[in-house]
Amino acid sequence: MPPRMHHFRPFCKTALALAIGQAIACSAQAATLTVDSTSDNIIPNDSACTLREAIVSVNTSTLNTDCSANAPGTNDEIVFAPSITNTSAISLTVDQLTITNDVIVTGPQIDPVFGNTLIINQTAFNRRVLEVSNGLNNTGPIVELNNLYISEGVGYGAGVLANYAADVTFNNCIVALNSSGSDGGGIALVNGSTATLNNSMVSDNSSANDGAGIAIGSNSVAILNNSAVSYNFSIGNGGGVFVSDGSTATLNGTLISFNSSSSSSGGMHIQNSIVTLNNSHLGDNSAAINGGGFSAIASNVTTNNTTIYNNIANDGGGLSGLANSIITLSNYTYVGFNSANQGGGINVNDSTVTTNNESYIYDNTAVIDGGGIMASNNATVTLNNTYVGFNTANQGGGVSVNDSIFTGSNDSYIFGNTAITDGGGISALSGANINLNNTYISFNSATQGGGINTIDSVISVNSSYIYSNDAFANGGGISVGGNSGSVSIRYSTLYNNSSSGFGGAAYISARVLNIENSTVLSNSSNSRGGGLMVNNGGSIILNNATITGNYAFGNGGGINVYNTANSAATISNSLIAGNVSGSNGNEIANENGILNLLGINLFGESANSSADSFFGFVPQLQNIIATNDGNQPTPINNIIGNVTSFGAKKTVPLADGSPAIDRAQLSRCRSQDQLRRVRELSFFVVIEATNGNVISFDLGGSCDIGAVEFN
Repeated sequence: MPPRMHHFRPFCKTALALAIGQAIACSAQAATLTVDSTSDNIIPNDSACTLREAIVSVNTSTLNTDCSANAPGTNDEIVFAPSITNTSAISLTVDQLTITNDVIVTGPQIDPVFGNTLIINQTAFNRRVLEVSNGLNNTGPIVELNNLYISEGVGYGAGVLANYAADVTFNNCIVALNSSGSDGGGIALVNGSTATLNNSMVSDNSSANDGAGIAIGSNSVAILNNSAVSYNFSIGNGGGVFVSDGSTATLNGTLISFNSSSSSSGGMHIQNSIVTLNNSHLGDNSAAINGGGFSAIASNVTTNNTTIYNNIANDGGGLSGLANSIITLSNYTYVGFNSANQGGGINVNDSTVTTNNESYIYDNTAVIDGGGIMASNNATVTLNNTYVGFNTANQGGGVSVNDSIFTGSNDSYIFGNTAITDGGGISALSGANINLNNTYISFNSATQGGGINTIDSVISVNSSYIYSNDAFANGGGISVGGNSGSVSIRYSTLYNNSSSGFGGAAYISARVLNIENSTVLSNSSNSRGGGLMVNNGGSIILNNATITGNYAFGNGGGINVYNTANSAATISNSLIAGNVSGSNGNEIANENGILNLLGINLFGESANSSADSFFGFVPQLQNIIATNDGNQPTPINNIIGNVTSFGAKKTVPLADGSPAIDRAQLSRCRSQDQLRRVRELSFFVVIEATNGNVISFDLGGSCDIGAVEFN
């Protein structure tokens, strides 16, 4: 239910008055009731007005001459005499205060230096401070509270309970040091009630169940503007705020900090509800289970320009999305310095998280999986123009994906992340589906798969750049393994990756890696396969690929196909030249594997012999062999030009007059090159004719060898 407007009910108008266009006020007029006593009693005609007496007068619309000269009616206001200041206290000794009619209660002016304000505290046994309710559904009172400090209440909604469609506005108020044996230590909203907090604070409250600061339930609405919910503690969920049962909460410029929960959701717990966070900060909250900053269960959460910082939980240090929740992080939302066992920044389980418009997931830590993001159990995570950086975990330093879908797109960066074991940038396990489009994976490190480690998963990389990643074992850029799944890389570059073990750019074990219209450039290995390493029955398929400038200390500067379990490489229309090995096979080393050469490829360059360039195989003569003893000796600078850079986007063009121009096999040419330009196909026709009649013809011609078509 949308919140009602925060204005008070108008004067009555009779039918006769309306007919003649004249407004006639009801008999009860607005009253200003002045409280001049800090006592908590009702004594008629004692020339003293207590707060309880003033509220009873408003509730019953009856005159109390101790408080006002007029009987209450509409637009009534309770104020305090000058003798009651911002250092005064009203201690309730009888029972709670209950407001059942519309009223404004305005305390003394707040001390501008120390922030002191009038205290209303409960000293009666097991009683809340204030309830706003008339017991009637959908017609609750509209109440405005100004400059009040509400404290030491006990019970459900111990500070303030708004019930039965009550509408309460807190201006410059403090609700603190209250305690609930169930929900809502500070404030509780139920049965379609509404609360608006402006420049107010809810702090140091506790609850034995949910929502120590604020509990919002049963289709209620809360709006917090420039307010703070801090230092609250719940044994149940939602140390700061608990939102449930179809309720709605909107936070604008609000601080949720230093709250804690012995269960889930240190800052906010959101269940079957809708929450929007604008220009707000969730920081330094903690939870024993899920969601240090917040948890969402079957809910819809949107953040804009919001900071989720330095929170702690077992899962989802910053935030946790569970049970088909939909979470959207947009417009410079920052998730940083959070920590958890899994999902240091974000934990997503059977839910959807989308990030947009320069959102940042930085410096988070997970003890186990997913330093930045952990996605599992059919979760879906999509990054748009998002930065995932400097996160740390045992596995999946930046992102860990298990049986879920992960998409990076629109200039997203996964960089500077660290995994102790596998997947410095991304770890993909057990049925993960990874789609990278115009995404940058860089400066990540791990033992296996510095940029990406994938086991039993499907990965598609398009128009993306995997560069400057490092593996202490195998697969500096990417490591591919497991018993199922596949990896395809198209229109992309693997650049300047390194490994201490096998495969500077990529290590393929037991699975298939398909590289098409892509470049493998300047990668290095301290062992075998400076560019690509195939092992344990793995397979690579290259079509219109360029592999150059790579180095291996051992065999296979460009590619190494190792002899275990029928490892294989299939190469067509590709350029493999200018690579260096510290041992055997500058370009390719085939150590008893399977090597299939299809189409027309260009191998080697004239600075080296075929014996230096190829180890364990001899290229067929339909290929262009540019070594000094090959069929078309050519220097490397006449084969390829200088590396072309557009920031991290690096490609290698063909040199003018390169023997690779127009020499690929036509049937294997792709329609576009790596830069998504249409490949220029050069055609020629051979016609045999007798007496002017065509008896046969051949259609020939082709695109260029390698990833980039000569312009």
